[in-house]
Amino acid sequence: MPKQKKKNTSKDIITENSFSFLKEYINNPSPTGFESSGQQMWLDYIRPYIDDYIVDPYGSVAA
Repeated sequence: MPKQKKKNTSKDIITENSFSFLKEYINNPSPTGFESSGQQMWLDYIRPYIDDYIVDPYGSVAA
């Protein structure tokens, strides 16, 4: 009797949405001292997954 093939039940580690965000984030010009646009982009991306966040006086974001 031949062996049956197993169904592929694995999931991608990086979704299309995550990959799209990563490409946009990497290509966002945010040099040292001017990271606010990159931080805002990151915050917008994680907002559905967090309860609260803080932005310190230096612009660092923690969620």
